[in-house]
Amino acid sequence: MQKKTLLALTLICLCATVLAQDNNETFLWKIDRIFNLSSTKNIDTNYYRLAPCGWMVNINNNFGTVGITSDIKNVPAQGNTHLSAQSQLNYQIGATAGYRNLILGYSFIHPAGNAKDALMFIAANAWGVEYRKMVSDDFIGTVENSLSGDLDILRGDIRTEQRYLRAYHVFNPRRFSMTAAGDQRCIQKQSAGSVLFYSNFARNILSFQNPQLQARFGGIESMEFSSAAVGLGYGYNYTPNQGRLLFHLSAVPMLVAFMGEDFTIGGIVQQERASHLLLSLIGRFTANYRFNDHLGINLTAVYNNLGTRTVNDMKTTLNDLFIRAALCVRF
Repeated sequence: MQKKTLLALTLICLCATVLAQDNNETFLWKIDRIFNLSSTKNIDTNYYRLAPCGWMVNINNNFGTVGITSDIKNVPAQGNTHLSAQSQLNYQIGATAGYRNLILGYSFIHPAGNAKDALMFIAANAWGVEYRKMVSDDFIGTVENSLSGDLDILRGDIRTEQRYLRAYHVFNPRRFSMTAAGDQRCIQKQSAGSVLFYSNFARNILSFQNPQLQARFGGIESMEFSSAAVGLGYGYNYTPNQGRLLFHLSAVPMLVAFMGEDFTIGGIVQQERASHLLLSLIGRFTANYRFNDHLGINLTAVYNNLGTRTVNDMKTTLNDLFIRAALCVRF
């Protein structure tokens, strides 16, 4: 379904562009103007400039892994329960394509696996919005129970679906560009940094596919937890040679303002709400090398930490690491 949605959006954009060709301003240029995506107003062009080519295609080689820890006390006949599992370092191949900074992307693992990664992204000089969906089912690990002993977690026993909607604001958009570190829509010519404001809305589903694993967690078949978090952090672009080479580093600690969990037990959904303040973290490292205005390479690593704690003192933590190596072509 996700693949069909992305394909439909891409076709709509292409068709709208063709239909608008008889005007002086194409459909995509209208979108660009409305959202101020390519404006050079109020930026210091001594520090960064827009890439001269609007269209972009990236061929991506992705590596991703998700770590899960969960603790629950006094499960009937099981005692205290501790889960620790890690997905394999999945290799994915995919592509992103877009015009200026309206980006669509899709990645998939080899046919034998079930890991997928879908991306939609739009940004201007001072802000950006990203939607990402990730699916994985190849976790291995152990469940430890104080009364019934240990149980090995095998591939296929756990399935996760992770959805993130993130928005950020740059407090120094005159001299610092987040998109220079991301899709190279901008070219950072001199080093600069900025305070960043982030908001993150997450919806994650953790499903236990193995009945023995469900029993170790008191009959829980799945956990769906949603959260809203806000935070302040800092990002810095270091470029030693007028933008041909760029290193980006940013870290944003976030306070979870809302957290809720839905448990499915025996087909019945039970709702709980978090009773404690929680912290999460988003960290990013990027290295870009630009051969010319049409060709470049990109290495990006993104770390996301999200924890939950419910009124029954159940604690669950997800640690998501995503690494992308991309060949970037502009025309």
